[in-house]
Amino acid sequence: MLAAVPPTALTISIQQTIDLLDSDFAELAEGVAKSRYAFWLGSGISRERVDDLKPVIARVIAYLRDRIDPSAANCRFRVALDDALSHAKLSPAEKAEIDYAKPITEWPVVDTIIARLTSAYARLLDVRVEGEAEDYLLWEAVDVTRTFAAAAIPDCEHLCIAILAIEGVLPDVASANWDGLIEAAVSELTDGVVTTLRVCVRAQDFRELPLRTRLLKFHGCAVRAGRDPATYRPLLIARLSQITQWRYNSSYTIMRQQLIALATTKPTLMIGLSAQDSNIQDVFAEGEASMTWGWPCSPPAHVFAEETLGPDQRNLLRCVYRAAYTSNGSAIEASARFRAFARPLLIALVLHVLCAKLLAFLHTVNAPSLTAADYAKLEEGVITLRNRLAAAADPNRLVFIREFVHRTAR
Repeated sequence: MLAAVPPTALTISIQQTIDLLDSDFAELAEGVAKSRYAFWLGSGISRERVDDLKPVIARVIAYLRDRIDPSAANCRFRVALDDALSHAKLSPAEKAEIDYAKPITEWPVVDTIIARLTSAYARLLDVRVEGEAEDYLLWEAVDVTRTFAAAAIPDCEHLCIAILAIEGVLPDVASANWDGLIEAAVSELTDGVVTTLRVCVRAQDFRELPLRTRLLKFHGCAVRAGRDPATYRPLLIARLSQITQWRYNSSYTIMRQQLIALATTKPTLMIGLSAQDSNIQDVFAEGEASMTWGWPCSPPAHVFAEETLGPDQRNLLRCVYRAAYTSNGSAIEASARFRAFARPLLIALVLHVLCAKLLAFLHTVNAPSLTAADYAKLEEGVITLRNRLAAAADPNRLVFIREFVHRTAR
C-alpha cells in the first residue's frame, strides 16, 4: 500500500488543519484560545478581494507607458518608466523585447518584468515623476483608495478574524493591509455596534477608549485616506524611502513603540505576511534586543502560515532567536512553519476556540450526578461535533463560515 501523501498548504483540508492544531501545534491552538498570540496579517488574507502585488505592478507600468509623449525627447513619463524598468534587472535581450509604442500586454517580457518587480515593489513605487508629489504613483497610478478602500464585502478570512475578535481571544492584530475588510467583517457580525474593534492608524488613536481588539494598521488605511486625505494620505506606507525612514519618522513613533511591545511580549502568528519589509524586520530585531525569546519556547514564539519559509521569514527567526538559531535552526523552523494558508488555518482556529469554550463551560455546570466518566463522554461529544463541522467546511469555505455564523448567532 502506498503511503499517504502529506497535505500541502494548498491542498490541506479543514479537518487536517484541525488535526495539526490537536497534535504538532497544540500549544499554538491553546495559546490562541487563551488570548496569548498577536496576529500579524498581510495581503495574503485579502487576495481574493483586492489586487495583490502583480496587478498593482502591472497597473503602474501601464500607467507610465500610456502617458508617454512620443514627440517629447525627455518625456517625464518615459524617464520614469526607464527608471521603473531598471529595477527589473533586464538583460539586453529582454530589453530588446520592449516597445514603448505598444501596450504592455503586447510585450513578450511583461510577465518577467512583473515577477521581478514583485520583490522590488517598494523601489518601483519610489520612482519619481518630475513635477509630481512623492506618492504620485501610489495615489494616482495604483489609485489606492479605489483599489483598496472600495473593497467592502469581507471574505472568509476576515469573517474568521472578526469571530475571534468578538469571542475575545484576539486582543491585538497588526496589519500591513490598507483595505477595510476586517472592519467590514466586524461591523457585519455586530450590526455596526462599535464595541469590539479599535482601529489604530495615527498616534492619537492609541488614546481612544480600548475595546476588545486593537487593529494596528501600521502601513496606513486606504479607507481613511479616501475620507480624509490631508490626515491619512501621508500615512500610507509603500515606498522604499518611507520604509527606510520609518523608524526615524516621528509620525510613526507611537505605532512603532506599540509594535515593538507586541513583538517583545506576545508570541506572533503571521498569516499572509512575507515580512520582507525592513521596518517589520527592525521591529522584531529591536524587540529581541529588549527581551529575548529563548529556545525551546512554549508556546512557539513565532509561527508562519506558509508552505515553506522564505528568506525574510528565516532572517526574522535569526533575529529573534540569535545564538539559539545557530544550533537549533532546523527545529526552530519546524516549529515556526504551519503548513496551511490563511483560510483553512483561520477556520480551524474558529472551530478550535469555540470547542475549547464549550469544553470549559462543561466544567462550570452544577451537575453533581455526573461522574468523571460522564464528563469525559460529553467532552468527546463536543470534539466529535467540532470535527463534523470541520468535515462540512470544504469545499466552499466562505459559504460554510457564513452559514455557520447564521445558524449559531443569537
